[in-house]
Amino acid sequence: MEIVSINEWNNDFFQKFVDFRNKIHKDIVTSFPETIQDYEKYFGPSSPFLHDYFWNAFLVTDKENVVAKAILCWRKGSDTANLGFLDWENSFPAAEKLISALKELGNAHKLKHIKSPVDLNFYVKYRIRLPGGGKPFWGEPIYPDYYHELFQKTGFQAVDFTR
Repeated sequence: MEIVSINEWNNDFFQKFVDFRNKIHKDIVTSFPETIQDYEKYFGPSSPFLHDYFWNAFLVTDKENVVAKAILCWRKGSDTANLGFLDWENSFPAAEKLISALKELGNAHKLKHIKSPVDLNFYVKYRIRLPGGGKPFWGEPIYPDYYHELFQKTGFQAVDFTR
């Protein structure tokens, strides 16, 4: 497995990013398809956030196939990063490689905390639903059930529960 990380806008990279996300979410009826333009608003050269935030986007590949992706971003001067736009196949080695790279980057930038999942939509996806949590609202952040186990295996823990 290989990992690629960028911190400048690249159309080819983000097209792979979007394609993988939409592949993972294709059977989730409440999930909205994403486009490269969705990401360009936040991470492209004309982004209004460009001067306030640092970010790195990651793709993990296995034999040229994307198996995991994420973006780590943090406000300039902060010691807390937000891990978002995270998707992965049901593969602990892929998840472990991704999270190890994120932690390494965090350490290099003296980040003390990583919060996840944080995605930008009208829910701001600051949470992840537990398996069997009832019928979701339209557009509510829903992920494949195996995400919960991969989060736990890679060292994340729940800090709050909403009922």
